Amino acid sequence: LFSDPAGEEWEEEVDGFNYAVDLVKHIRNEFDDYFDICVAGYPKGHPEAESYEADLRHLKEKVFAGADFIITQLFFRPETFLKFMKDCQAIGITCPIIPGIFPIQGYHSLRQLVKLSKLEVPQEIKDVIEPIKDNDAAIRNYGVELAVSMCRELLDSGMVHGLHFYTLNREVATTEVLKRLGIWKEDPR
Repeated sequence: LFSDPAGEEWEEEVDGFNYAVDLVKHIRNEFDDYFDICVAGYPKGHPEAESYEADLRHLKEKVFAGADFIITQLFFRPETFLKFMKDCQAIGITCPIIPGIFPIQGYHSLRQLVKLSKLEVPQEIKDVIEPIKDNDAAIRNYGVELAVSMCRELLDSGMVHGLHFYTLNREVATTEVLKRLGIWKEDPR
């Protein structure tokens, strides 16, 4: 398991799992198929990877070591994910790849997430958000519209068979996205 480093730099640990592939191999060797294993995919490449292509090779190693599926980090354009899917397929990755969707819910949470993930927000999104950055309701409405549009395009592509939402413990926007997509089911109780 890997999280953000406690300090500025992550340091390798003797006899530890220094790479995700090491942990995947260990789980498969120790527990066979008792667990389903998911690994992270980076549609624009991991920010610390040597290159996009090198990152895809590392992802393939994790899958071939025993990962069952991939959930991607967030992205802002559906074409980014679809290209990533095609690139994965081109190098022999055949497991399910689930897009990580982040409905923008607030200006400051977006800035924080972008800082942590080292992603670049496309200019067309910045142009919409900057003038409304102090209006949380307007930002959330825009975020829902953007997420619905992205999800529709992804689902309509025929390449995507599920969605993963980054809610940051704020489910309202995600619930609205699912309702607008027609895939929200009310609890009958």
